Amino acid sequence: AIKKLKKRGGDVASTELTEALLECDAPVRDENNNPCSESDEVRLTDFRKFGIMFWLLTISCFVVYGCVLPFNNVAAGILLERNYYKSAPSSCHLLHPDQCTSGYLQNGTNPSLSDSTGALCSIDPSQAPLLPSSVNITSSASDQSGEWDNEAYVYPNLTTHDVQCNDPFWYSACTSDYCSKESASTERAGKVMSIPYLISALSSPPLGLTVDKIGRRA
Repeated sequence: AIKKLKKRGGDVASTELTEALLECDAPVRDENNNPCSESDEVRLTDFRKFGIMFWLLTISCFVVYGCVLPFNNVAAGILLERNYYKSAPSSCHLLHPDQCTSGYLQNGTNPSLSDSTGALCSIDPSQAPLLPSSVNITSSASDQSGEWDNEAYVYPNLTTHDVQCNDPFWYSACTSDYCSKESASTERAGKVMSIPYLISALSSPPLGLTVDKIGRRA
């Protein structure tokens, strides 16, 4: 306000100066042009005014989310291993245990055979395909090795933990059947785990409106 007065050349009437000073000292007003009192300010100590119902709901939220969220973080993996991607049958073996099962590094076939009969092994849709018992492959084995994450894959005793299906060597070159089935099973488990969230998203609005109406909190 004083800057506005200075721009008018310095010859300001006393009434205008008084109005400018009063404008600077005017009380803060809310959106309805009503003066705000000190009691309207939010203070950190206001939490002491919350009732017992607020604290019970807060504790309930902490307990529910503290139990549900950690479970959901591991439930998909449990569901995958228990229902959709079980371990490969132990009563079967590969025709060539030290060769890749499928992919462009396997020119022929490497079927799974039964230990007892020697016939083709029946693998359940919920079971993982067999993996080679050992792998010893370097980048010189293929012209497409530039896409691989490593230059050499030497595993005298290959396990499921060694197979990283985000590596092109495993999902394209050597064990594409294993990685393809793992991806499909993971997607199925993810769809099942999305059901609770879908139920929550659909039921929360009507339940919230019901609580507001019955509890007269709308």
